Amino acid sequence: MHNDITKTLEFYRTIFTDSPLGMTVYDSTGQCITANDAIGKIIGASKEQVLAQNYFHIESWKESGLLAAASKAAQDSTVSTAETTLTSTFEKTLTVKASFLPFSVQDQAFLLLTLDDRTEHKNLQKKLLESQKDYKTLFNEMLDGFALHEMIFDDKGKPTDYRFININPAFERLTGLKKEDVVGRTVLEVLPEIEPHLIESYGSVVLTGEPIHFEHYSNELKKHFEVSAFKPRDNHFACVFVDTTERKAIENQLRQSHKLEAIGTLAGGIAHDFNNILAAILGYADLAKDDIPEWSPARYQINEVLKAGNRAKELVRQILAFSRKSEQERTPLKVGSHTKEALRMLRASIPTTITFREKISPHAGFTLANPTQIHQVIINLCTNAAQAMEETGGLLTVTLQEIALNKDDLSNTPQGQPGKYIQLCVKDTGPGIEPENMEMIFDPYFSTKDVGKGSGLGLAVVQGILKSNDGFITVASQPGIGTTFKAYFPRIDEGTELASSDEDPLPTGKEQILVVDDETIVAAMTKQQLQRLGYKVITENSSLAALELFRHDPQAIDLVITDQTMPGLTGEKLARQLLSIRPDLPIILCTGYCSKIDEPTAKSLGIKAFAYKPLAKKELAETIRNLLDHSSVQPHSSK
Repeated sequence: MHNDITKTLEFYRTIFTDSPLGMTVYDSTGQCITANDAIGKIIGASKEQVLAQNYFHIESWKESGLLAAASKAAQDSTVSTAETTLTSTFEKTLTVKASFLPFSVQDQAFLLLTLDDRTEHKNLQKKLLESQKDYKTLFNEMLDGFALHEMIFDDKGKPTDYRFININPAFERLTGLKKEDVVGRTVLEVLPEIEPHLIESYGSVVLTGEPIHFEHYSNELKKHFEVSAFKPRDNHFACVFVDTTERKAIENQLRQSHKLEAIGTLAGGIAHDFNNILAAILGYADLAKDDIPEWSPARYQINEVLKAGNRAKELVRQILAFSRKSEQERTPLKVGSHTKEALRMLRASIPTTITFREKISPHAGFTLANPTQIHQVIINLCTNAAQAMEETGGLLTVTLQEIALNKDDLSNTPQGQPGKYIQLCVKDTGPGIEPENMEMIFDPYFSTKDVGKGSGLGLAVVQGILKSNDGFITVASQPGIGTTFKAYFPRIDEGTELASSDEDPLPTGKEQILVVDDETIVAAMTKQQLQRLGYKVITENSSLAALELFRHDPQAIDLVITDQTMPGLTGEKLARQLLSIRPDLPIILCTGYCSKIDEPTAKSLGIKAFAYKPLAKKELAETIRNLLDHSSVQPHSSK
């Protein structure tokens, strides 16, 4: 009987012999009676081992559900399928799809098993799912913004718009645009003011398949971006972009710092000679003023000379303030009182076509600064605002208040630090500043004013002063509406501001002073000033000659005033020599400008006072008297 059955099955054997699917035939007892070669390869067994199997005794069939599927097919005479992962009797783990087909021959029941090895497909599917999961994680967690777009063309094939297909969370965070507000909409619906050249550039990516990379500033979002665009599929492009706004701000700050250093170096080169000239002009003008009666018209004229000279003196200080080359003594001062004083001076110079409003909080506290610097900041900002409204008129508003800034407040101001500040706000209703000029307004010598109406130094000076006082400045402007500058001075604990009066009588004395300066005109002028204060004065234009004179009789000199930059011996080296002879000698070291020595260095050498030229007569008189009164040496005049 088996021989007849075998002959009948020849037809089936021809079909499945070369099939890549594994095939076996079982009789009603579950015994395998034939199998193709593919089944052995799938389960990892020889053909003989397969033929020896009875599926009722295969453990893996019981565990994987194949036995249940086979039994169901045999009992119900219907095709039954099952897809499962199992470990075969021959220790091979695989994923299979099994189909059981019952049939009969001469009333003898049989079961055909077709086995499709799905292991590789399952592994690929698993990898695909993992890949999709990884992509989703990357898409959602990446710090860079990502957006997928569909390009829209007109009838002539020109790119005219594009539609948002998908965006990641970083896109939302960087732009402030929400997924539900943009996906499905076109860019002209979301950002109607987008630059047309961007649509053209992205259209080129879609048409040519060539990726692009560029930097872009979005006027609508007010941010800088670094953008990469590529074509993932037909008619689509994807953008990956990085927010470079903070980096740009730091780069601009660095460039500004380099410019300030350069202008500081240039200023230092001319400051020494210029300050010597100013010292002579101001000194002799002051002497002349003392000789002119109150009623004389010449007294008014000499006052104008002094005003002009002091303006030149302040200009040098402003230039040197860029890179802290001109360190000025900082004391606790109440910003409110100095603001009011500066505004009183300004009112007379502001055209009547400009309405002036001020709101100075009485609670605005103290900062550590120099009074002159506070005046420079206020005058420069208000003058700029007034000049912006010179032709059309407008409203100039100045406010002063205390304010506390946290990290979030300073997110777009990398130069600022969280803390308490005194905020000076100067707001105008002028024409505003064009966006392309915003990054250059603090550059030295940059100006949008007509020739002769501005040096371009004002805002650079303001920024330099605030930086040197650990503060900062911000600007906001809208063309056609106006500009607002906000200057921030660090607030300190309550202090006591010292007041002084130019009307106080100058201190005098009878001691003998040695003045050393290679500029004959400056030495002669200083001698006259000191003689009028009652002192006996010896002048020397050579530091080497001054050293020899001092060695001859060290006790004859009560105090030495020396310039720093001189041929032969500098003032610093001269001071070293003098102090080696007489360590208690009071010395005042003066300089028009020197990058090699400052006040802390001078005092560490034993030099009692350090001053910048040109010195005001009051400052010189008080410094001399203070040093002599605190000297332990008996004055030469009393010997």
